Amino acid sequence: MTALSQYALLESTGLWRADADAQRREVIVSFGNATLVITDNAERVLSHWSLAAVRKVSDKDGVVTYSPDTDGAELVEIDDKTMVEAIDKVRKAIDRTRPHRGRLRAGVLAGSLALVGWIGFFWMPPAMVDHTLGVLPQVKRDEIGRELSREINRLAGPACTRREGTRALQMVTDRVRGTADNAELVTPVGLPQIHRSGLPDSLWLPGGKLLLSATLVEDHDDPEVLAGFMLAAGLRQAGQDPVRPLLEFAGLRHTFTLLTTAQLPQDVLRGYAQALVQTPLKDVEMSALADQMRLRGLETITLAAAIDPSGERTKPLLDAAQLSDPPLLSDRNWLALQGICDQ
Repeated sequence: MTALSQYALLESTGLWRADADAQRREVIVSFGNATLVITDNAERVLSHWSLAAVRKVSDKDGVVTYSPDTDGAELVEIDDKTMVEAIDKVRKAIDRTRPHRGRLRAGVLAGSLALVGWIGFFWMPPAMVDHTLGVLPQVKRDEIGRELSREINRLAGPACTRREGTRALQMVTDRVRGTADNAELVTPVGLPQIHRSGLPDSLWLPGGKLLLSATLVEDHDDPEVLAGFMLAAGLRQAGQDPVRPLLEFAGLRHTFTLLTTAQLPQDVLRGYAQALVQTPLKDVEMSALADQMRLRGLETITLAAAIDPSGERTKPLLDAAQLSDPPLLSDRNWLALQGICDQ
């Protein structure tokens, strides 16, 4: 669904906040292709909102507040009557394409099927995936990540949360994040989750949540192995959008549903969660992993042995041999981390 043609060049000022804790700031709101685009005065893009997800939060004294999410964390206030009229008109047009219980008419159904058919024939699935990824707001990505995490919890059990182990996991995570920006590496958002069983070594979810297998702490003698697998997950994720494989799994029809309604069926999320835990991880470049370990002053020999005891694949890690400086964890903290799943 794209903005109506008469609004293609429409812009207005507004007051925007990124989340509930952020201060409002003056921005420029303009119509994009199926989105509202929010930029600052220097024309830097701050946010994209799918028109299908935009909802009206309030309308008071000529100031209308919109949000792209159900909890209203991200908001924009607009007092430009033309812009408000345009947003409302497009929202109503989108709403008319959604099913209404008890009054779905044959003409609407035929039109919807024709539109889906047109997209399927002329706008190939990869293009639709690219377009959906381009307009999907971060708040929706976070929501999808949380829903997938809940589905994985059903498969692998809840995350391990023993307090002393969680503190030690935070120490390892802080060391992995480091201090320097590095385009070749993605670091997790928040604290990674460790699950007792049912997972590959690592899983990266939309929103930046990293899930890890308890075997990484229970089956090895040094915390550098865990840090190394976290860095490997970040290298594997660099340049990749974690929502893309989900949409490719979901297929054309469900991708179109996400684009127009900002929702994915729960059975699609459940099926994808099952596929995630069963999919083997791709190899990472050992020299890049060795560089990341070296940058953080982490010992690499135990990591090399954990990845390939023969040493055939891990020569760069073996060549980068060094002691961790400073030590990654004290013996006490490492024992606490190994017991993070103990009840």
